Amino acid sequence: VTFTATDACGNASTSSGTFTIQDTTDPTINTQASDMVVECDGQGNSQALAAWLASNGGAVSSDVCSGVTWSNNYSGSLSDDCGLTGSATVIFTATDACGNASTSSGTFTIQDTTDPTISTQASDMVVECDGQGNSQALAAWLASNGGAVSSDVCSGVTWSNNYSGSLSDDCGLTGSATVIFTATDACGNASTSSGTFTIQDTTDPIFTSELPENISVSCDAIPVPQELTGSDSCSSQITITTNDDIVENEGACIGQFTILRTWTITDSCGNDQSYTQTISVYDNTAPTLVTPLSTQVDANCSEIPAKPQLEFADNCSGVDPNIVYTETTTIISIYQYVIVRNWIVKDNCGNEASFSQTINVSVSEPFDAIPYRICKNETIDLFTLLDDDLPTNGTWVEVNTSGTLSGSIFNPSDLEYGYYTIQYIVSVENNPCPFIYEIYINVANCDVLAECEITVYNAVSPNGDGLNEVFLIDGITCYPNNTVEIYNRWGVNVYKAGGYNNGSVSFDGLSQNKLTVGNDKLPGDTYFYILKYSDAQNNSFEKTGYLYIKY
Repeated sequence: VTFTATDACGNASTSSGTFTIQDTTDPTINTQASDMVVECDGQGNSQALAAWLASNGGAVSSDVCSGVTWSNNYSGSLSDDCGLTGSATVIFTATDACGNASTSSGTFTIQDTTDPTISTQASDMVVECDGQGNSQALAAWLASNGGAVSSDVCSGVTWSNNYSGSLSDDCGLTGSATVIFTATDACGNASTSSGTFTIQDTTDPIFTSELPENISVSCDAIPVPQELTGSDSCSSQITITTNDDIVENEGACIGQFTILRTWTITDSCGNDQSYTQTISVYDNTAPTLVTPLSTQVDANCSEIPAKPQLEFADNCSGVDPNIVYTETTTIISIYQYVIVRNWIVKDNCGNEASFSQTINVSVSEPFDAIPYRICKNETIDLFTLLDDDLPTNGTWVEVNTSGTLSGSIFNPSDLEYGYYTIQYIVSVENNPCPFIYEIYINVANCDVLAECEITVYNAVSPNGDGLNEVFLIDGITCYPNNTVEIYNRWGVNVYKAGGYNNGSVSFDGLSQNKLTVGNDKLPGDTYFYILKYSDAQNNSFEKTGYLYIKY
């Protein structure tokens, strides 16, 4: 500035000087820059960073002399921390128009505190036991993180799990493990998802032995259950049980039914499989006799054993109490008759058995033998040949005829000429042995000369009373060419003679074979005779029959 001093006259002198306003004062930082921490957005958080830089980190500056201009030293990149995180410390400079400057610094930080996102949770896996630990399936499941899927906006993720290396010890070789899968990002943030790997056994065990076929058996031959074997891929321990279910057949007897025999094989996990065999049971075995029974008994008529009380048993269905008992008597000869006792017993299935006892009864001296000759056109009441005091309630029996008797009336009109035997059997009170009378009837041709008709009187009683002392054969003297043979009941010849004549040549009960009782006497018994003779024309004839010796 030029200062001029002027006098009144206008004279002036000047002096100059400069007035300078200078600015040497830095702008004032009214508000310091602030640090900024942002959550990683995976894109470098560029907008937030740009905004923070543009706002000078939030710093505020003023200058009394001029305005200020901001600048910073951001290099364009952050530090390389985990993932996409990092930080940059930036110096913000406020410069006034005179170049005076003040600074303020702040740090922009991208951090990652967010856990990874599990977009697909781990899944449980259930596999069927393979008996080998299902190691391949387990390894694949673990490797796939149980199927879990995770992501992180700021980095990749690393998977880990807490599988201990073993499963729980369940039935057989089954088990399970609950595994926690952990997804961890580069900054150590982690998220988890869990899943359970289970080895199950739903497969039935199998029979390894041959299974029994359906059978039919007798009720007393039901087999014991067969021992079967089996196996299971997942269990070392298996059990096999047997159960018999009895099914009654409707309408069948107690000894006929069906057995449903079931074998059940069960593994350690309770899986089971069954096989059923059908056993058809039948009863075709008749009852058996428990009580000892003599089937053949020889007894005198006075000592006939009483009817035994028999006990029967049956193998299955029980004995029907309705036992049928019959007793029949058959006369063999005057010295013998046979009693046949028969029991017919059934079980409750209708199987029938028959048990019999045969009693051969001998009669010591049961009879009187009465010879009688009758013409073919005659009839006779046979009671007239018996003693008057003999009971008339007995039984007449035709031994070798049929239809000739009407009661006690004998009619030979339809018979051939010859010899016939009629028996009269009568029981006497207080005597267990019956009396048997045999009438030996000669049905004769009365047109033939009586003196030459052969009549055999087959009863001899050589006891010295003058009656029936010798074996008498009427008419034998007409046939001198004859032989007579006599045999005992055992077939032994006791007499043989030719030219038999009822006199000098005759049988008087003496044995020619010394089978004697006392002085050559034959015992009283039944014998058999054979008479052979020839007529004048040399025609041969033969007669046979029984001969009875009674003293």
